[in-house]
Amino acid sequence: MGKIRQGREARKSFHRWMDLQKQLQDRLEFSLRERLGPESPILARYREHYFRTLPSWTGEQLSPAQLSDRLVNANAVLLGDFHSLAQSQRTALRLLKRLMRAGFHPALGLEMIPAHHQSELDAFMAGEMKNREFLEVFREGWDFPYKPVRTLLSYARYHGLPVLGLNSDPLEGEDPLLARDGRAAKILTDFQQRNPKQPVFVLMGDFHLGENGLPAALESAGFQGPVVRCFQNPAPLYWEALEALGECPEILELEGGHAAIQSATPIVKLQSYHYWITGQELEQDTVDDRPPEDPGELLADLSEEVDQLLHRVAHFLRIPLLEEDPAAIIWTGQEDFTNLVDSLEDWSSEDINLVTTSLAWGHGCYLKSRHLGFLAKLTQNRVAEMAGRILLARSARITSRPRTLVDDFYLRVVETALTFLASKIINPMRKYRDIEKLEGMLERNRSGRNGWRGRARQLLKYLKAEQTYLHEGDETVLAGGFFRLPAHDHLDLTRAVGKHLGGRLYEAMMAGEVDRLWLRDLYFDRMALESAPTRAYFEILEGVWGKGEWKGEAKKVERL
Repeated sequence: MGKIRQGREARKSFHRWMDLQKQLQDRLEFSLRERLGPESPILARYREHYFRTLPSWTGEQLSPAQLSDRLVNANAVLLGDFHSLAQSQRTALRLLKRLMRAGFHPALGLEMIPAHHQSELDAFMAGEMKNREFLEVFREGWDFPYKPVRTLLSYARYHGLPVLGLNSDPLEGEDPLLARDGRAAKILTDFQQRNPKQPVFVLMGDFHLGENGLPAALESAGFQGPVVRCFQNPAPLYWEALEALGECPEILELEGGHAAIQSATPIVKLQSYHYWITGQELEQDTVDDRPPEDPGELLADLSEEVDQLLHRVAHFLRIPLLEEDPAAIIWTGQEDFTNLVDSLEDWSSEDINLVTTSLAWGHGCYLKSRHLGFLAKLTQNRVAEMAGRILLARSARITSRPRTLVDDFYLRVVETALTFLASKIINPMRKYRDIEKLEGMLERNRSGRNGWRGRARQLLKYLKAEQTYLHEGDETVLAGGFFRLPAHDHLDLTRAVGKHLGGRLYEAMMAGEVDRLWLRDLYFDRMALESAPTRAYFEILEGVWGKGEWKGEAKKVERL
Protein backbone atom coordinates (compact mmCIF):
# COMPACT_ATOMS: atom_id res chain seq x y z
CA MET A 1 0.00 0.00 0.00
CA GLY A 2 2.97 2.28 0.07
CA LYS A 3 4.75 3.98 2.90
CA ILE A 4 2.71 5.31 5.80
CA ARG A 5 3.39 8.90 6.75
CA GLN A 6 3.40 9.91 10.37
CA GLY A 7 1.74 13.02 11.80
CA ARG A 8 -0.82 15.44 10.48
CA GLU A 9 1.86 17.89 9.35
CA ALA A 10 3.07 15.39 6.77
CA ARG A 11 -0.29 15.33 4.97
CA LYS A 12 -0.01 16.90 1.50
CA SER A 13 -3.15 15.77 -0.28
CA PHE A 14 -5.82 15.63 2.42
CA HIS A 15 -8.11 18.17 0.76
CA ARG A 16 -7.80 16.48 -2.61
CA TRP A 17 -9.28 13.24 -1.24
CA MET A 18 -11.86 15.10 0.81
CA ASP A 19 -12.91 16.98 -2.34
CA LEU A 20 -13.23 13.63 -4.11
CA GLN A 21 -15.72 12.47 -1.47
CA LYS A 22 -17.63 15.73 -1.93
CA GLN A 23 -17.72 15.10 -5.69
CA LEU A 24 -19.20 11.67 -5.01
CA GLN A 25 -21.81 13.27 -2.78
CA ASP A 26 -22.65 15.80 -5.51
CA ARG A 27 -22.92 13.02 -8.08
CA LEU A 28 -25.28 11.01 -5.88
CA GLU A 29 -27.43 14.10 -5.26
CA PHE A 30 -27.55 14.77 -9.01
CA SER A 31 -28.51 11.16 -9.68
CA LEU A 32 -31.33 11.38 -7.15
CA ARG A 33 -32.62 14.64 -8.64
CA GLU A 34 -32.50 12.99 -12.06
CA ARG A 35 -34.65 10.11 -10.82
CA LEU A 36 -37.06 12.10 -8.68
CA GLY A 37 -37.53 15.12 -10.91
CA PRO A 38 -37.93 18.72 -9.71
CA GLU A 39 -38.41 19.22 -5.98
CA SER A 40 -41.74 20.71 -4.94
CA PRO A 41 -41.55 24.36 -3.78
CA ILE A 42 -42.93 23.33 -0.36
CA LEU A 43 -40.22 20.72 0.21
CA ALA A 44 -37.54 23.06 -1.17
CA ARG A 45 -38.51 25.77 1.37
CA TYR A 46 -38.66 23.23 4.19
CA ARG A 47 -35.24 21.84 3.29
CA GLU A 48 -33.69 25.28 2.91
CA HIS A 49 -34.98 26.38 6.31
CA TYR A 50 -33.61 23.22 7.91
CA PHE A 51 -30.08 23.84 6.66
CA ARG A 52 -30.26 27.61 7.31
CA THR A 53 -31.27 27.12 10.95
CA LEU A 54 -29.11 24.08 11.66
CA PRO A 55 -27.38 24.87 14.99
CA SER A 56 -23.68 25.68 14.68
CA TRP A 57 -21.02 23.29 15.87
CA THR A 58 -19.28 24.58 19.01
CA GLY A 59 -16.01 22.93 17.98
CA GLU A 60 -16.36 20.41 20.82
CA GLN A 61 -17.28 16.76 20.78
CA LEU A 62 -19.27 14.76 23.31
CA SER A 63 -18.82 11.25 24.64
CA PRO A 64 -21.87 8.95 24.68
CA ALA A 65 -22.03 9.39 28.48
CA GLN A 66 -21.95 13.20 28.17
CA LEU A 67 -24.74 13.10 25.60
CA SER A 68 -26.84 10.89 27.87
CA ASP A 69 -26.33 13.32 30.76
CA ARG A 70 -27.73 16.13 28.61
CA LEU A 71 -30.72 14.19 27.37
CA VAL A 72 -32.00 12.58 30.58
CA ASN A 73 -33.29 15.92 31.85
CA ALA A 74 -35.22 16.73 28.68
CA ASN A 75 -38.98 16.37 28.41
CA ALA A 76 -38.61 15.62 24.71
CA VAL A 77 -35.67 14.17 22.78
CA LEU A 78 -36.13 14.71 19.04
CA LEU A 79 -33.86 12.41 17.03
CA GLY A 80 -33.52 12.93 13.30
CA ASP A 81 -33.95 9.93 11.02
CA PHE A 82 -32.89 9.16 7.46
CA HIS A 83 -35.55 6.64 6.56
CA SER A 84 -33.68 4.56 3.96
CA LEU A 85 -30.59 4.16 6.18
CA ALA A 86 -31.02 1.23 8.56
CA GLN A 87 -28.01 2.48 10.49
CA SER A 88 -30.08 5.55 11.39
CA GLN A 89 -32.73 3.48 13.14
CA ARG A 90 -30.09 1.30 14.80
CA THR A 91 -28.50 4.46 16.18
CA ALA A 92 -31.90 5.41 17.61
CA LEU A 93 -32.08 2.04 19.36
CA ARG A 94 -28.57 2.37 20.79
CA LEU A 95 -29.31 5.87 22.09
CA LEU A 96 -32.60 4.71 23.59
CA LYS A 97 -30.83 1.86 25.38
CA ARG A 98 -28.22 4.23 26.83
CA LEU A 99 -30.92 6.60 28.08
CA MET A 100 -32.88 3.73 29.61
CA ARG A 101 -29.79 2.67 31.54
CA ALA A 102 -29.50 6.26 32.79
CA GLY A 103 -33.06 6.18 34.17
CA PHE A 104 -34.84 7.81 31.21
CA HIS A 105 -38.06 5.84 30.51
CA PRO A 106 -39.87 7.65 27.69
CA ALA A 107 -42.78 7.06 25.40
CA LEU A 108 -41.54 6.30 21.91
CA GLY A 109 -42.95 8.51 19.13
CA LEU A 110 -42.47 7.20 15.57
CA GLU A 111 -43.12 9.01 12.30
CA MET A 112 -43.17 5.59 10.57
CA ILE A 113 -46.61 4.70 11.98
CA PRO A 114 -49.81 6.57 11.04
CA ALA A 115 -51.61 8.17 13.97
CA HIS A 116 -54.98 6.86 12.75
CA HIS A 117 -53.68 3.30 13.29
CA GLN A 118 -52.94 3.90 16.97
CA SER A 119 -55.48 1.26 18.03
CA GLU A 120 -53.80 -1.39 15.85
CA LEU A 121 -50.41 -0.29 17.20
CA ASP A 122 -51.67 -0.65 20.77
CA ALA A 123 -53.03 -4.12 19.97
CA PHE A 124 -49.70 -5.14 18.44
CA MET A 125 -47.73 -3.85 21.41
CA ALA A 126 -50.08 -5.75 23.75
CA GLY A 127 -49.46 -8.98 21.83
CA GLU A 128 -53.02 -9.06 20.50
CA MET A 129 -52.03 -8.69 16.84
CA LYS A 130 -49.56 -10.88 14.95
CA ASN A 131 -46.50 -9.38 13.31
CA ARG A 132 -47.74 -10.36 9.85
CA GLU A 133 -51.04 -8.54 10.42
CA PHE A 134 -49.33 -5.43 11.78
CA LEU A 135 -46.94 -5.40 8.82
CA GLU A 136 -49.93 -4.91 6.53
CA VAL A 137 -50.97 -1.89 8.61
CA PHE A 138 -47.41 -0.55 8.58
CA ARG A 139 -47.14 -0.90 4.79
CA GLU A 140 -50.25 1.21 4.22
CA GLY A 141 -48.35 4.41 4.89
CA TRP A 142 -44.65 3.59 4.89
CA ASP A 143 -42.51 2.15 2.10
CA PHE A 144 -39.17 2.16 3.89
CA PRO A 145 -37.69 -0.97 5.53
CA TYR A 146 -39.74 -2.50 8.34
CA LYS A 147 -37.08 -4.62 10.02
CA PRO A 148 -35.26 -1.83 11.95
CA VAL A 149 -38.62 -0.36 13.04
CA ARG A 150 -39.73 -3.80 14.16
CA THR A 151 -36.60 -4.01 16.34
CA LEU A 152 -37.48 -0.69 18.00
CA LEU A 153 -41.03 -1.89 18.64
CA SER A 154 -39.77 -5.14 20.15
CA TYR A 155 -37.49 -3.25 22.52
CA ALA A 156 -40.33 -0.92 23.56
CA ARG A 157 -42.69 -3.86 24.11
CA TYR A 158 -40.12 -5.73 26.24
CA HIS A 159 -39.59 -2.66 28.47
CA GLY A 160 -43.23 -1.62 28.58
CA LEU A 161 -42.72 1.73 26.82
CA PRO A 162 -45.78 3.38 25.25
CA VAL A 163 -45.48 3.87 21.48
CA LEU A 164 -47.18 6.71 19.62
CA GLY A 165 -47.83 6.80 15.88
CA LEU A 166 -47.09 10.32 14.60
CA ASN A 167 -47.57 10.19 10.84
CA SER A 168 -50.57 11.72 9.08
CA ASP A 169 -51.80 12.59 5.61
CA PRO A 170 -52.39 16.27 4.78
CA LEU A 171 -55.84 17.66 4.16
CA GLU A 172 -56.58 19.49 0.95
CA GLY A 173 -54.93 22.90 0.87
CA GLU A 174 -52.58 22.23 3.80
CA ASP A 175 -48.82 22.50 3.81
CA PRO A 176 -48.19 18.74 4.10
CA LEU A 177 -44.99 19.03 6.14
CA LEU A 178 -46.02 21.74 8.58
CA ALA A 179 -49.42 20.12 9.03
CA ARG A 180 -47.76 16.82 9.86
CA ASP A 181 -45.57 18.61 12.41
CA GLY A 182 -48.64 20.24 13.94
CA ARG A 183 -50.57 17.00 14.34
CA ALA A 184 -47.51 15.16 15.71
CA ALA A 185 -46.98 17.98 18.23
CA LYS A 186 -50.61 17.73 19.39
CA ILE A 187 -50.26 13.96 19.92
CA LEU A 188 -47.10 14.46 21.97
CA THR A 189 -48.60 17.34 23.97
CA ASP A 190 -51.78 15.39 24.71
CA PHE A 191 -49.65 12.50 25.93
CA GLN A 192 -47.65 14.82 28.17
CA GLN A 193 -50.82 16.23 29.71
CA ARG A 194 -52.02 12.70 30.51
CA ASN A 195 -48.54 11.59 31.68
CA PRO A 196 -46.77 14.73 32.96
CA LYS A 197 -43.82 12.84 34.44
CA GLN A 198 -42.98 10.70 31.40
CA PRO A 199 -40.74 12.19 28.71
CA VAL A 200 -40.98 11.37 25.00
CA PHE A 201 -38.31 10.04 22.62
CA VAL A 202 -39.27 10.97 19.07
CA LEU A 203 -37.84 9.59 15.82
CA MET A 204 -38.79 11.84 12.89
CA GLY A 205 -37.25 12.62 9.52
CA ASP A 206 -34.28 14.92 10.01
CA PHE A 207 -35.86 17.88 8.19
CA HIS A 208 -38.68 17.92 10.77
CA LEU A 209 -36.08 19.01 13.34
CA GLY A 210 -35.70 22.40 11.67
CA GLU A 211 -36.69 25.31 13.92
CA ASN A 212 -39.99 25.98 12.14
CA GLY A 213 -40.85 22.27 12.01
CA LEU A 214 -41.65 20.04 14.95
CA PRO A 215 -39.91 22.25 17.59
CA ALA A 216 -42.07 25.25 16.68
CA ALA A 217 -45.17 23.06 16.52
CA LEU A 218 -44.48 21.71 20.01
CA GLU A 219 -44.18 25.23 21.37
CA SER A 220 -47.43 26.28 19.70
CA ALA A 221 -49.21 23.19 21.07
CA GLY A 222 -48.15 24.07 24.62
CA PHE A 223 -45.64 21.29 25.21
CA GLN A 224 -43.88 21.93 28.52
CA GLY A 225 -40.22 21.58 29.46
CA PRO A 226 -36.92 21.41 27.60
CA VAL A 227 -36.79 19.97 24.08
CA VAL A 228 -33.38 18.74 22.88
CA ARG A 229 -32.66 17.98 19.23
CA CYS A 230 -30.22 15.29 18.11
CA PHE A 231 -29.53 15.54 14.39
CA GLN A 232 -28.21 12.53 12.52
CA ASN A 233 -25.53 12.82 9.85
CA PRO A 234 -26.02 16.42 8.64
CA ALA A 235 -23.55 16.69 5.76
CA PRO A 236 -22.42 20.33 6.41
CA LEU A 237 -21.32 19.46 9.95
CA TYR A 238 -19.58 16.29 8.78
CA TRP A 239 -17.41 18.20 6.30
CA GLU A 240 -16.78 21.03 8.78
CA ALA A 241 -15.53 18.62 11.45
CA LEU A 242 -13.50 16.56 8.97
CA GLU A 243 -11.69 19.63 7.71
CA ALA A 244 -11.09 21.03 11.21
CA LEU A 245 -10.05 17.82 12.98
CA GLY A 246 -8.98 15.50 10.18
CA GLU A 247 -11.80 13.20 11.26
CA CYS A 248 -15.45 13.45 12.22
CA PRO A 249 -16.21 12.48 15.84
CA GLU A 250 -19.25 10.36 16.58
CA ILE A 251 -21.05 13.11 18.54
CA LEU A 252 -20.72 16.85 17.91
CA GLU A 253 -21.81 19.45 20.45
CA LEU A 254 -24.06 22.08 18.87
CA GLU A 255 -25.13 25.53 20.03
CA GLY A 256 -28.19 25.68 22.24
CA GLY A 257 -27.47 22.40 23.99
CA HIS A 258 -28.27 20.29 20.94
CA ALA A 259 -26.10 17.58 19.34
CA ALA A 260 -25.33 15.84 16.05
CA ILE A 261 -24.67 12.11 15.89
CA GLN A 262 -22.56 10.92 12.99
CA SER A 263 -23.48 7.29 12.33
CA ALA A 264 -22.70 7.28 8.61
CA THR A 265 -20.87 9.40 6.06
CA PRO A 266 -22.85 11.57 3.61
CA ILE A 267 -22.00 9.11 0.83
CA VAL A 268 -23.39 6.10 2.70
CA LYS A 269 -26.49 8.08 3.61
CA LEU A 270 -27.22 9.11 0.02
CA GLN A 271 -26.36 5.69 -1.39
CA SER A 272 -28.96 4.12 0.89
CA TYR A 273 -31.63 6.41 -0.56
CA HIS A 274 -30.38 5.84 -4.10
CA TYR A 275 -30.68 2.08 -3.65
CA TRP A 276 -34.13 2.44 -2.13
CA ILE A 277 -35.36 4.63 -5.01
CA THR A 278 -33.84 2.29 -7.60
CA GLY A 279 -35.37 -0.72 -5.93
CA GLN A 280 -38.79 0.94 -5.93
CA GLU A 281 -38.62 1.80 -9.63
CA LEU A 282 -36.95 -1.28 -11.07
CA GLU A 283 -37.23 -3.97 -8.43
CA GLN A 284 -36.64 -6.89 -10.75
CA ASP A 285 -33.38 -5.47 -12.09
CA THR A 286 -31.71 -4.16 -8.94
CA VAL A 287 -32.78 -6.22 -5.96
CA ASP A 288 -29.63 -8.34 -6.13
CA ASP A 289 -27.26 -5.38 -5.85
CA ARG A 290 -28.41 -3.66 -2.69
CA PRO A 291 -25.91 -2.76 0.01
CA PRO A 292 -25.77 -4.79 3.21
CA GLU A 293 -27.96 -3.43 6.01
CA ASP A 294 -24.81 -2.94 8.03
CA PRO A 295 -21.78 -1.92 5.90
CA GLY A 296 -19.59 -3.28 8.69
CA GLU A 297 -20.62 -6.78 7.60
CA LEU A 298 -18.41 -6.42 4.54
CA LEU A 299 -16.05 -3.69 5.68
CA ALA A 300 -14.59 -5.61 8.65
CA ASP A 301 -12.25 -7.66 6.47
CA LEU A 302 -12.77 -6.43 2.93
CA SER A 303 -9.31 -7.42 1.67
CA GLU A 304 -9.74 -11.02 2.82
CA GLU A 305 -13.26 -11.15 1.40
CA VAL A 306 -12.08 -9.99 -2.03
CA ASP A 307 -9.12 -12.39 -1.95
CA GLN A 308 -11.32 -15.36 -1.13
CA LEU A 309 -13.70 -14.52 -3.97
CA LEU A 310 -10.76 -14.07 -6.34
CA HIS A 311 -9.51 -17.58 -5.58
CA ARG A 312 -13.00 -19.04 -5.97
CA VAL A 313 -13.32 -17.54 -9.45
CA ALA A 314 -9.79 -18.58 -10.43
CA HIS A 315 -10.47 -22.15 -9.30
CA PHE A 316 -13.77 -22.23 -11.21
CA LEU A 317 -12.08 -21.02 -14.42
CA ARG A 318 -8.93 -23.08 -13.81
CA ILE A 319 -6.70 -20.02 -13.79
CA PRO A 320 -3.39 -20.68 -12.00
CA LEU A 321 -2.33 -18.04 -9.49
CA LEU A 322 0.97 -17.33 -7.83
CA GLU A 323 0.81 -16.69 -4.10
CA GLU A 324 0.34 -13.00 -3.26
CA ASP A 325 -0.80 -11.09 -0.22
CA PRO A 326 -4.41 -9.91 -0.46
CA ALA A 327 -4.83 -6.52 -2.09
CA ALA A 328 -5.72 -3.62 0.19
CA ILE A 329 -9.31 -2.51 -0.51
CA ILE A 330 -10.64 0.93 0.40
CA TRP A 331 -14.28 1.98 0.21
CA THR A 332 -15.12 5.64 -0.32
CA GLY A 333 -17.90 5.50 2.27
CA GLN A 334 -15.77 4.40 5.21
CA GLU A 335 -15.30 7.03 7.87
CA ASP A 336 -11.50 7.10 7.67
CA PHE A 337 -11.34 7.18 3.85
CA THR A 338 -9.71 10.61 3.57
CA ASN A 339 -7.06 9.97 6.19
CA LEU A 340 -6.39 6.44 5.01
CA VAL A 341 -5.74 7.43 1.41
CA ASP A 342 -3.87 10.56 2.42
CA SER A 343 -1.52 8.45 4.54
CA LEU A 344 -0.12 6.77 1.42
CA GLU A 345 2.95 8.25 -0.23
CA ASP A 346 4.39 8.32 -3.74
CA TRP A 347 1.21 8.94 -5.67
CA SER A 348 1.81 9.39 -9.40
CA SER A 349 -0.36 11.86 -11.28
CA GLU A 350 -1.55 8.98 -13.47
CA ASP A 351 -2.75 6.97 -10.44
CA ILE A 352 -4.42 9.99 -8.88
CA ASN A 353 -6.25 10.75 -12.12
CA LEU A 354 -7.41 7.13 -12.49
CA VAL A 355 -8.69 6.92 -8.90
CA THR A 356 -10.41 10.31 -8.80
CA THR A 357 -12.02 9.90 -12.24
CA SER A 358 -13.21 6.34 -11.64
CA LEU A 359 -14.65 7.06 -8.21
CA ALA A 360 -16.19 10.39 -9.19
CA TRP A 361 -18.17 8.51 -11.85
CA GLY A 362 -19.22 5.78 -9.44
CA HIS A 363 -16.88 3.04 -10.66
CA GLY A 364 -14.26 1.04 -8.78
CA CYS A 365 -10.65 0.71 -9.85
CA TYR A 366 -7.55 -1.33 -9.06
CA LEU A 367 -3.96 -0.06 -9.09
CA LYS A 368 -1.79 -3.06 -9.85
CA SER A 369 1.44 -1.22 -9.07
CA ARG A 370 0.18 -0.46 -5.56
CA HIS A 371 -1.85 -3.65 -5.10
CA LEU A 372 -4.68 -1.35 -4.02
CA GLY A 373 -8.36 -1.38 -4.95
CA PHE A 374 -11.03 1.29 -4.53
CA LEU A 375 -14.77 0.66 -4.26
CA ALA A 376 -17.23 3.45 -5.03
CA LYS A 377 -20.15 1.40 -3.66
CA LEU A 378 -20.20 -1.36 -1.07
CA THR A 379 -22.39 -4.22 -2.28
CA GLN A 380 -21.74 -7.93 -2.66
CA ASN A 381 -21.74 -7.59 -6.43
CA ARG A 382 -19.25 -4.71 -6.42
CA VAL A 383 -16.98 -6.69 -4.08
CA ALA A 384 -17.17 -9.67 -6.46
CA GLU A 385 -16.44 -7.37 -9.41
CA MET A 386 -13.34 -6.16 -7.59
CA ALA A 387 -12.19 -9.78 -7.24
CA GLY A 388 -12.65 -10.22 -10.99
CA ARG A 389 -10.85 -6.95 -11.72
CA ILE A 390 -7.83 -8.00 -9.66
CA LEU A 391 -7.83 -11.47 -11.24
CA LEU A 392 -7.81 -9.90 -14.69
CA ALA A 393 -5.02 -7.50 -13.74
CA ARG A 394 -2.90 -10.38 -12.42
CA SER A 395 -3.47 -12.40 -15.58
CA ALA A 396 -3.76 -10.09 -18.60
CA ARG A 397 -1.10 -7.88 -20.08
CA ILE A 398 -2.80 -4.50 -20.09
CA THR A 399 -0.92 -1.23 -20.31
CA SER A 400 -2.09 2.34 -20.02
CA ARG A 401 -0.45 3.44 -23.26
CA PRO A 402 -2.54 5.57 -25.68
CA ARG A 403 -5.09 3.56 -27.68
CA THR A 404 -7.37 4.25 -30.63
CA LEU A 405 -10.95 5.19 -29.79
CA VAL A 406 -12.14 1.79 -30.99
CA ASP A 407 -9.54 -0.13 -28.97
CA ASP A 408 -10.31 1.95 -25.88
CA PHE A 409 -14.04 1.27 -26.30
CA TYR A 410 -13.63 -2.47 -26.62
CA LEU A 411 -10.93 -2.76 -23.96
CA ARG A 412 -13.39 -1.29 -21.47
CA VAL A 413 -16.15 -3.57 -22.77
CA VAL A 414 -14.01 -6.72 -22.49
CA GLU A 415 -12.64 -5.77 -19.06
CA THR A 416 -16.19 -5.15 -17.79
CA ALA A 417 -17.42 -8.41 -19.36
CA LEU A 418 -14.75 -10.47 -17.61
CA THR A 419 -15.22 -8.74 -14.23
CA PHE A 420 -19.01 -9.09 -14.55
CA LEU A 421 -18.52 -12.76 -15.39
CA ALA A 422 -16.54 -13.16 -12.16
CA SER A 423 -19.32 -11.53 -10.13
CA LYS A 424 -21.93 -13.76 -11.78
CA ILE A 425 -19.91 -16.85 -10.91
CA ILE A 426 -20.15 -15.68 -7.29
CA ASN A 427 -23.79 -14.56 -7.59
CA PRO A 428 -25.56 -16.54 -10.34
CA MET A 429 -28.78 -14.58 -9.63
CA ARG A 430 -27.21 -11.33 -10.77
CA LYS A 431 -29.11 -9.77 -13.63
CA TYR A 432 -28.13 -7.87 -16.73
CA ARG A 433 -30.25 -5.99 -19.23
CA ASP A 434 -30.89 -7.43 -22.67
CA ILE A 435 -32.98 -6.04 -25.53
CA GLU A 436 -36.26 -7.44 -24.19
CA LYS A 437 -35.70 -6.05 -20.68
CA LEU A 438 -34.63 -2.66 -21.98
CA GLU A 439 -37.70 -2.35 -24.19
CA GLY A 440 -39.91 -3.38 -21.27
CA MET A 441 -38.26 -0.85 -18.93
CA LEU A 442 -38.70 1.98 -21.43
CA GLU A 443 -42.33 1.00 -21.99
CA ARG A 444 -43.13 0.84 -18.25
CA ASN A 445 -41.27 4.03 -17.35
CA ARG A 446 -42.28 6.63 -19.89
CA SER A 447 -41.34 9.70 -17.80
CA GLY A 448 -38.85 11.80 -19.70
CA ARG A 449 -37.32 13.28 -16.54
CA ASN A 450 -35.11 10.30 -15.76
CA GLY A 451 -31.66 10.48 -17.34
CA TRP A 452 -31.40 6.70 -17.34
CA ARG A 453 -33.84 6.63 -20.27
CA GLY A 454 -31.20 8.19 -22.50
CA ARG A 455 -28.63 5.65 -21.34
CA ALA A 456 -31.09 2.79 -21.79
CA ARG A 457 -31.90 3.92 -25.34
CA GLN A 458 -28.19 4.19 -26.17
CA LEU A 459 -27.55 0.66 -24.91
CA LEU A 460 -30.60 -0.64 -26.77
CA LYS A 461 -29.34 0.99 -29.97
CA TYR A 462 -25.94 -0.65 -29.55
CA LEU A 463 -27.33 -4.13 -28.77
CA LYS A 464 -29.55 -3.95 -31.86
CA ALA A 465 -26.48 -3.00 -33.90
CA GLU A 466 -24.76 -6.08 -32.45
CA GLN A 467 -27.67 -8.23 -33.62
CA THR A 468 -27.48 -6.72 -37.09
CA TYR A 469 -23.76 -7.52 -37.25
CA LEU A 470 -24.32 -11.12 -36.13
CA HIS A 471 -26.99 -11.64 -38.79
CA GLU A 472 -25.42 -9.71 -41.66
CA GLY A 473 -21.70 -9.74 -40.89
CA ASP A 474 -21.21 -6.01 -41.45
CA GLU A 475 -19.20 -4.74 -38.51
CA THR A 476 -19.49 -1.09 -39.61
CA VAL A 477 -23.01 -0.98 -38.14
CA LEU A 478 -21.25 -0.81 -34.76
CA ALA A 479 -19.51 2.41 -35.69
CA GLY A 480 -22.64 4.55 -35.60
CA GLY A 481 -21.32 7.26 -33.31
CA PHE A 482 -20.62 4.91 -30.41
CA PHE A 483 -16.87 5.57 -30.31
CA ARG A 484 -17.01 9.38 -30.10
CA LEU A 485 -19.37 9.86 -27.18
CA PRO A 486 -18.57 12.32 -24.36
CA ALA A 487 -16.35 10.72 -21.72
CA HIS A 488 -19.12 10.05 -19.19
CA ASP A 489 -21.46 8.55 -21.80
CA HIS A 490 -18.53 6.53 -23.16
CA LEU A 491 -17.94 4.97 -19.73
CA ASP A 492 -21.65 4.35 -19.12
CA LEU A 493 -22.13 2.62 -22.48
CA THR A 494 -18.98 0.48 -22.34
CA ARG A 495 -19.89 -0.65 -18.84
CA ALA A 496 -23.45 -1.53 -19.88
CA VAL A 497 -22.34 -3.36 -23.04
CA GLY A 498 -19.69 -5.18 -21.02
CA LYS A 499 -22.25 -6.33 -18.43
CA HIS A 500 -24.50 -7.65 -21.17
CA LEU A 501 -21.60 -9.47 -22.82
CA GLY A 502 -20.41 -10.87 -19.48
CA GLY A 503 -23.93 -12.10 -18.70
CA ARG A 504 -24.18 -13.85 -22.06
CA LEU A 505 -20.69 -15.29 -21.56
CA TYR A 506 -21.78 -16.81 -18.23
CA GLU A 507 -24.93 -18.31 -19.74
CA ALA A 508 -23.01 -19.78 -22.68
CA MET A 509 -20.46 -21.28 -20.28
CA MET A 510 -23.12 -22.86 -18.05
CA ALA A 511 -24.92 -24.23 -21.12
CA GLY A 512 -21.69 -25.84 -22.32
CA GLU A 513 -21.59 -23.66 -25.44
CA VAL A 514 -18.10 -22.35 -24.68
CA ASP A 515 -15.17 -24.14 -23.13
CA ARG A 516 -13.75 -23.01 -19.79
CA LEU A 517 -10.22 -23.34 -21.14
CA TRP A 518 -11.13 -20.88 -23.89
CA LEU A 519 -12.53 -18.61 -21.19
CA ARG A 520 -9.34 -18.96 -19.20
CA ASP A 521 -7.30 -17.92 -22.23
CA LEU A 522 -9.32 -14.69 -22.46
CA TYR A 523 -7.92 -13.66 -19.09
CA PHE A 524 -4.39 -14.07 -20.49
CA ASP A 525 -5.05 -12.25 -23.75
CA ARG A 526 -2.40 -9.70 -24.74
CA MET A 527 -4.63 -6.64 -24.54
CA ALA A 528 -1.66 -4.28 -24.88
CA LEU A 529 -1.23 -5.14 -28.55
CA GLU A 530 -2.83 -2.89 -31.14
CA SER A 531 -6.34 -4.05 -32.12
CA ALA A 532 -6.19 -6.88 -29.53
CA PRO A 533 -9.16 -5.56 -27.46
CA THR A 534 -11.30 -5.22 -30.59
CA ARG A 535 -10.40 -8.72 -31.76
CA ALA A 536 -11.11 -10.11 -28.28
CA TYR A 537 -14.55 -8.48 -28.28
CA PHE A 538 -15.55 -10.00 -31.62
CA GLU A 539 -14.18 -13.38 -30.61
CA ILE A 540 -16.28 -13.34 -27.43
CA LEU A 541 -19.34 -11.99 -29.26
CA GLU A 542 -19.32 -14.69 -31.92
CA GLY A 543 -18.36 -17.34 -29.38
CA VAL A 544 -21.33 -16.72 -27.09
CA TRP A 545 -23.79 -16.46 -29.98
CA GLY A 546 -22.64 -19.81 -31.40
CA LYS A 547 -21.06 -18.41 -34.53
CA GLY A 548 -17.83 -20.31 -34.01
CA GLU A 549 -14.33 -18.84 -33.98
CA TRP A 550 -14.10 -15.32 -35.33
CA LYS A 551 -12.11 -15.12 -38.56
CA GLY A 552 -11.94 -11.37 -38.74
CA GLU A 553 -9.26 -10.02 -41.03
CA ALA A 554 -7.16 -7.00 -40.09
CA LYS A 555 -9.00 -4.84 -42.63
CA LYS A 556 -12.29 -5.38 -40.74
CA VAL A 557 -10.80 -3.95 -37.57
CA GLU A 558 -9.32 -1.10 -39.57
CA ARG A 559 -12.74 -0.26 -40.99
CA LEU A 560 -14.03 0.27 -37.45
